[in-house]
This record gives sequence, structure tokens and C-alpha cells, in this order.
Amino acid sequence: MYLRYLVLILFSVAIHNVSKAQNAIQKYYPVAFKSTNDTAKVNALNALGKYHINVSIDSADYYSKQAETIAKNLNYQRGIIMARVTKGIIESDRGNYPEALELLLNAGADAEKLKTIIYLQDNV
Repeated sequence: MYLRYLVLILFSVAIHNVSKAQNAIQKYYPVAFKSTNDTAKVNALNALGKYHINVSIDSADYYSKQAETIAKNLNYQRGIIMARVTKGIIESDRGNYPEALELLLNAGADAEKLKTIIYLQDNV
């Protein structure tokens, strides 16, 4: 009897956490699809790219490429670095380990030049 309640409680908590994550990511879509190319758009695209790594690898790839392209046009180094980190994770998930390693090492070197810390759990 208690096992049923425990399973029900754990299931409810899991559903709540998934729902919470989906609600948190929703705020990035309007920013990512606005017409103005700025750093906020790059940050939103990077956040969507990281989120979609576990949802749809092709979508993650699309968002990270868009973020990198816009960040390069803006010369927004942090945005370029975050896009490359996401692309490195994507390539690792696809099994392209040499390319993943190159992307991640280059992103790390660029972050070091900027004297900034890039956290994988950052949303922006």
C-alpha cells in the first residue's frame, strides 16, 4: 500500500520538474525569434540550443548555429564561445569525438583569453 503512494509521489515530482523546465525555457522563444539581432537574441538561441540537446539534437544544432552566426556578426565573443560549447556537446553526442574535442578546447581557450568562466549549466 505504501509503495503505491511512494510511486505516485515520485511520479508527481518528476512530472512537476519536467513541466517546470518546459515553462522556464518558454521565455526564450519570443526573444530568439524577434527580428533584431542583438546579444539577447544570441543568449536566447544559446539557451534553446542547450535545452534541445536532450530533446532534439537537430534542433539543438540549428539553434547553436544561428547563435554563432549572429554572435560573429555582432563580434559577441561570449555568445560565440557558448555556441561552440553547445556544438561540442552535440558533436560528442553524435559520436564525432575529434570535432567535439576541438570545439570544446577552442571554446575553453577563447574563454580563457576573455578571462571569463563559462558554466555549462548557464542559460545565457
